Amino acid sequence: ENVSITTMLTLILSAVAASSHRGPANECEELAELYNANYYDTSPFEGTTGKALSSYLASHGVLLSMCVEVNNGSCLPPKSGHASTSWISNATGPEIFDTTLAKTGIIIDPLSVDVLCTYPMDGATDSRDGFGCGPQRLDKDYGSKGNASLSPDEREAMKTWYQQELERQVGPGKTWQDVRCSAWDWPYKQYIMNGTSISPADRSIEACDKFKKSRLEGPVRYELYLSNANEDYAAILDHPLCVDDLVPCTERNCTGIAFFVFDGSCSWAPGEFQDMVDMQVQIGKIAKHHHLGLWNEVLLNATGFENATQAVFWLGLPGMNASQTHQVQEEAIALSKLHGGKPILRLNLTRPQSPAFSCWRSHPSFP
Repeated sequence: ENVSITTMLTLILSAVAASSHRGPANECEELAELYNANYYDTSPFEGTTGKALSSYLASHGVLLSMCVEVNNGSCLPPKSGHASTSWISNATGPEIFDTTLAKTGIIIDPLSVDVLCTYPMDGATDSRDGFGCGPQRLDKDYGSKGNASLSPDEREAMKTWYQQELERQVGPGKTWQDVRCSAWDWPYKQYIMNGTSISPADRSIEACDKFKKSRLEGPVRYELYLSNANEDYAAILDHPLCVDDLVPCTERNCTGIAFFVFDGSCSWAPGEFQDMVDMQVQIGKIAKHHHLGLWNEVLLNATGFENATQAVFWLGLPGMNASQTHQVQEEAIALSKLHGGKPILRLNLTRPQSPAFSCWRSHPSFP
């Protein structure tokens, strides 16, 4: 049967157009396929630069940010110059999410952002110097607001603030010995009360640098993050903030939001990414034994972060009923609209042999 040249050209051009244009559904499915391949590629990072790390992250693991309620569920970075994300991979395992805080998030294009530094657990970066990569601001030896950096007037101002706060919380005529640290009204207390710190026994920067490559084989200190803060306040006030009755979650059963946090004075540079991953694997064994949350923290330059979102995801968790699932899905739809209508994927890490990612909706407005 003869086919006209015009008809043949039309068919050819249609085929070319179809192959060169990805529809929304195809994009969603292709992203799921890409993320699954990346998640299960566990070959190590062997580079030394930030540029090499960005290239590595584009084909190994998945870079994402959970949209927690304390950030209004938007995943947009604060005005601190950095954005906090996490890197997930089959190499580190799925025990990374604290689902009491969030069940939705965004997936980041690693080639659109610059990595500033990393941590093998939560880095408590909102209270650190150096765009989240330096020491804690209150660190008594190195922090910009710590004892070693304060002038006499600033130190006196801190003492005045403490007396006012002590009177507000405990009453007039009281001293630090009249209040236990577990009862002190810490900022964000509900989120950090069970944050258990793993750090080098020696709080010096030199010890911290050795700790980064130790895989927990050297001297290590386990205590609640707030115990370290109490120690830093003591250097300024000439006495502790409160009576330390805090017990780390490695020595008791913690309920609610309980996780590991790093309180050392250093961070892992982009070229030390594999050291960070190796450390997280070791900490993961301890976290699993004590039922503690563990997620690494990858800090990005906030510049360009808002335009780096590739997709939105929601977590499929065991035990979620239909109503809970619907609520999480609605949150994911709202999040997708907030980020320009990105594809929505389902992330399931409860069955290791099944694909981690699957396309749920190609666009927030239609399946």
